[in-house]
Amino acid sequence: MRKLLIAVMVAVLAACGAVPERPIRDQEAELNAKDLCCEDLKAISYEPLVPKTPTQVVLDSSALARQFPIGRSYFKAFSISSEGIQGIWFRSYFNGLFIKQFLQPMVLFLDADHKPVGVNAPYTQFTEGNLFGDQNARMEGGLRVPPNTKYLLVFTAKFTDAPDPVRTAPSTGALLMGNTPVVTTNPGKTIALERSMTGELILELVSIPK
Repeated sequence: MRKLLIAVMVAVLAACGAVPERPIRDQEAELNAKDLCCEDLKAISYEPLVPKTPTQVVLDSSALARQFPIGRSYFKAFSISSEGIQGIWFRSYFNGLFIKQFLQPMVLFLDADHKPVGVNAPYTQFTEGNLFGDQNARMEGGLRVPPNTKYLLVFTAKFTDAPDPVRTAPSTGALLMGNTPVVTTNPGKTIALERSMTGELILELVSIPK
């Protein structure tokens, strides 16, 4: 009986991000009211990224904000080793409890002199939660790190186009009605997504073969 109840509880946790879902207009108003900093990229404190070690990044009103060429954004700054060919894998979790609102990461890559060597956004795909692994639904994808990169800033932008909708897979669950187990089915559904100015990311520096 306990296993049945646990199975149902896990199935319900389709999304459980560290950042609450809020109307985009409220997020933008809060961001616009935030004091900007860090015009001088050399004055920023950069946190080291350790290869193959997942790092949580929360971009919300508690983070620093600056004016990027493509708009204002919260951001986090990191330093990386220049050895080997590297890539970054991103997992962007949905805000709140539902599959809807997520942060599309962008990355500004800098060289050892803090000069830009490129800016890019990973192509992210929808991934459902897994009972035996990461139980939270998310968007995920990766980027190759340009040569000569020593530092990077993770931020986002106000995109003009809407993200593609996602389709959840059919699923089966079970619950107890008194002492009787009842099997339930979910046919899956199409969900319209929304890009957010805030969100939770897990990023990981990974090796990429030549």
